Amino acid sequence: METVQVRADRVHRIEEESQMSRNEVPVEQIRKLPALLGETDVLKTLQLMPGVQSGAEGTSGIFVRGGSIDQNLILVDEVPIYNPTHVLGIFSSFNSDAIKSVSITKGGFPARYGGRLSSVVEVIMRDGHLNEFHGSGQIGLVSSKLLFEGPIVPEKSSFLVSVRRSYIDIIGRPIAKLAQKDMKEKVVPTAYFHDLTAKANHRFNKKHRLLFSGYYGADNYGVKYRDVTNETDAYVKWGNYLGSLNWNHRMAPKLFANTTLTYTRYRLNNDIGYSYTDGEDREFLNSLYYSGITDLGFKYSLDYAPGNRHSLKMGMEWTHHTYSPGALTYRYELDGEKDDQDYSQYHLKSMEGAFYVEDDMEFGRLKMNAGLHYSQFFTEGEFHHSLQPRLSMRYKLPGNWALKASYARMAQYVNLLTSEALSLPTDLWVPSTSSIRPQTSWQGAIGAAKTLWGDYELSIEGYYKEMNHVLSYKPGVSFIIDPVSASDWQEKITEGRGWSYGAEFLFQKKFGRTTGWVAYTLSWNNRQFDEINKGEVFPFKYDRRHDISVVLSHDLSDKWSFSGAWIYGTGNAYSIPDTHFPAPDGYFGVYGGYSVYSDKNNYRMSDYHRLDVSFKRTKEKKWGETFWTFGAYNTYSRMNPFFVTMSEDFYGRRLKEVAILPVIPYFSWGFKF
Repeated sequence: METVQVRADRVHRIEEESQMSRNEVPVEQIRKLPALLGETDVLKTLQLMPGVQSGAEGTSGIFVRGGSIDQNLILVDEVPIYNPTHVLGIFSSFNSDAIKSVSITKGGFPARYGGRLSSVVEVIMRDGHLNEFHGSGQIGLVSSKLLFEGPIVPEKSSFLVSVRRSYIDIIGRPIAKLAQKDMKEKVVPTAYFHDLTAKANHRFNKKHRLLFSGYYGADNYGVKYRDVTNETDAYVKWGNYLGSLNWNHRMAPKLFANTTLTYTRYRLNNDIGYSYTDGEDREFLNSLYYSGITDLGFKYSLDYAPGNRHSLKMGMEWTHHTYSPGALTYRYELDGEKDDQDYSQYHLKSMEGAFYVEDDMEFGRLKMNAGLHYSQFFTEGEFHHSLQPRLSMRYKLPGNWALKASYARMAQYVNLLTSEALSLPTDLWVPSTSSIRPQTSWQGAIGAAKTLWGDYELSIEGYYKEMNHVLSYKPGVSFIIDPVSASDWQEKITEGRGWSYGAEFLFQKKFGRTTGWVAYTLSWNNRQFDEINKGEVFPFKYDRRHDISVVLSHDLSDKWSFSGAWIYGTGNAYSIPDTHFPAPDGYFGVYGGYSVYSDKNNYRMSDYHRLDVSFKRTKEKKWGETFWTFGAYNTYSRMNPFFVTMSEDFYGRRLKEVAILPVIPYFSWGFKF
C-alpha cells in the first residue's frame, strides 16, 4: 500500500479559523506566571488578554469589552458557575493543577453559546491518567493544595481528585489564644476558603464514554467575641456546588452525540448574633441575610461532519432556575419584649430553553461559521424569547494573512444586582420579569490575523457593541439598610443602555523556551440611565482608555525559569461631589453636611501600573521532582489607588487616593510524581 503521512500542528493556526475574538492560554504557561501570594489564578491571567479588564486592585473579576461582571458565562466542564472567586474576589475558584484548558470568547459567538452578553469562559478539567498514578502538591503562604490521579481500570477508566485549603485561621487562632491568655475578653477569628475538584471517566467501548465532574468550594469568614456578660458571633459564608454527567456517543463514523446533565448552586449567608446576660437581665439579637441561585440543566447536541470542509452542529438546552433574591430575618429580646421579623421573599422560579444550529463551511479562500440561536424564558406567567443570528468569517489573503469579520446578537435573562465594585453580600441573582426586560446586545467586529515564523501569532481587531436594558440600583438603594422595601426588589432597579467600542492588538508566542505576549486595548465605554445622572451619558466605572499587558516566561536552564508581567491601565472612573453644604448640627450627611454630585463618574483615579516577577527552581528526584517558587507582586511597590477618601482641614476639603497592596513577596514549595 502507499505511504500514509499524518501531520498535525500543536495548535490550530489562527489564520485557518473562522472564529475571531477568542484567546486561549496554555495551562503550562498560566502556571509559570507570577501570582498574588503565589496562588496561580486563571482569571487573573485572562485579565492580561486584550479586551479583558480587571476590576478592583488584586481581584479576579473580569470586565469584557465594556460589559458588566455578570455578563460573563463561565463554564466548568459545561456547568455555569455564578461566583468563581474566593476571598471577595482576590483568588479564583479554580485549582490550576486540575485544569486541562482555558479559553475566552469575547465576540463572534458561535450559535451554541447563549445566556450572556459579553464573554464565554470555558474551563475544562483534566480527565486523569488512564495508565499510571500521578500526584502533585504545593505549600504556599496562604494555602496548600494536593492532587492525585490514576486509572480505575487501565485503558478504560480513570479518576482525578484535587483539594485546596487556606490556613490563615489555623495560624491565627493559636496566636490569638496566646495573646488573650490572661484576659477576660476572648476573640476567636475564622478566615479560610477551601475547594474540592473531582472527575472520573469510563470508556465502555469505541462508541460510548461516560464522564462525571464535580466541584465544591466555600469561604467562611467571621469572629466570635466573649466576655463576662456579652457574646457576639458574626460570620459570612458563601460557596458553589457544581456537578455534571456527560455521555459521549458516536452514532456513526461522522455523527457524534453529547448528552449532559448539569447542576449548579450558589448560596451566601451572613449571620450576626449578639447576647447580653447579667443575672436575670437578658438581651438578644440575631440577624440573618441570605441569597442564592440553583440551576438544574439538560443539554443535548449532535455533531455531523460530512467532509473536511463542512461540519454541522445542532442542539438544545434546558435549565430550571430557582432564585433566593435576598432575605433578611431578625429576632430580638429586650427588656422582656420579644419580636421576630421575616423580610424573606418567596423563591422565584423560571425555565430557560434554547435551540441552535450552526454550520462551519469552507469555500476556497472563504471560511465561515453561520448559525441561529433561539432562546426562551418563562417566569411567573411571563414569556420572553429571542432569535439571535451569528456569523463569523475568514477570508485568506495573499501571504497567509486572514481577514476576519463577525456579527452576533445576544440575550441575557439572569441578572446580577451588584455594587459594581467588590462582590458583596448584597449582590443578588434575579430573573427577568414582566417589568424587568431581558438584557440584549449586538456586536460587530473586523480584524486581521496571521501566524509568523511558525510559533508567533498576531491579531488586530476593532469592535463596536451596544447593550440594552442593562440594570443598576437606583441611587441610594440598599437591601440591608432598607429591608422593608426589599420585599419587592424590582422597585429598586432601573434599566438603561450601554455601548462600547475600541481596538485590540495581540502578539503572542505560546510554545518554546521563551513564551509570552504583548496585549494592548484602546476602548471607550459609556452608560445611560433615565434615573441616574439626570439621564445624561456617563463613563462606566471600568472605562479605561488604554490597557497594556506585557508578559514573558523564559527557561533560563534545566533547573531555573523566570516569568514577569507588567500591566498598565488608565485610572478607573469615580464620583466625587462638586459642592458641599455643612449641616447646622454637624451630624447629618457626609463629613457633617450634604454633598452634591453634578455628574456621575466625574473623576479619574491615577493611572494603574505594576510589575510582577517570579523565579522557579526545579530539582529532579528518583520518584519525580520538587520545586521552589519565589516572586513578588507589585515589585516596585507602586501605590495604586484602591478607593478615594475625602477629608477636611484648615485649607478646605481634600481628596486622597488610598492604596492597599504594596510590594508583596511570596514563596512556595511543591512536588510532582
